Amino acid sequence: MLVRVRVALPDSPGSLGRLSWTLGVIGADILQVSVLETGSGRAIDELSLRLGSLTIDQLTERVETIPGVRVLAAWRPRAMAPTAEVAVLGQLAADPPRAAATLVDAAPDLFGGDWAALAGTGPAPTPVLTSVRAPASLALGAITPSRPRGHPLADGTHAALAPLTADTVLMVARAAGPAFHRTEIDRLDQLARAAAAVLAAVDAPVPAGAGPAAGTGEPADRLDRAG
Repeated sequence: MLVRVRVALPDSPGSLGRLSWTLGVIGADILQVSVLETGSGRAIDELSLRLGSLTIDQLTERVETIPGVRVLAAWRPRAMAPTAEVAVLGQLAADPPRAAATLVDAAPDLFGGDWAALAGTGPAPTPVLTSVRAPASLALGAITPSRPRGHPLADGTHAALAPLTADTVLMVARAAGPAFHRTEIDRLDQLARAAAAVLAAVDAPVPAGAGPAAGTGEPADRLDRAG
């Protein structure tokens, strides 16, 4: 079973080593470790694990026997981010007609989400492109202004968004697990900025319906991120 675990632990030498040793003893294989936050003597790390016969509750109980370590969240993601951002950007450049769809399909795996979408902005935006596993009907809530941020949805789903064009955002969502950490939101923003540059360079189309291009009143059919 694949699991992601977000833990708070002392920001001191040996803390991650003790956590790794405990995980090894209970038969959990560490696939990936990301440092989300450090400061004031504490760190927040996120680990991707492969469990054997352990349940998530048993994993949490064993990890929290380590002095100073607390499990903030543990959940089963759809996938374990097998594709790096750089590889995704290369795929966008290699196939411009499918670039927007490639970006949306890759985003959930990159950020431990369930689905992703490109959406317009404003008080009642609608999705213009969605990944597999996205709900058939999406109530996105107001997206104004379109700055990088966490964006909880009405049904309790955690989402994060970042501007892709002047009036289109890239959104990633997960129903299970914690809200997106600011480090994840920064990564999403960096991906959106890089993707916008690549897509503009190869003249890749953006799906129709993203709204009027900034300052023109005409439909935005090309990626042209403001700023």
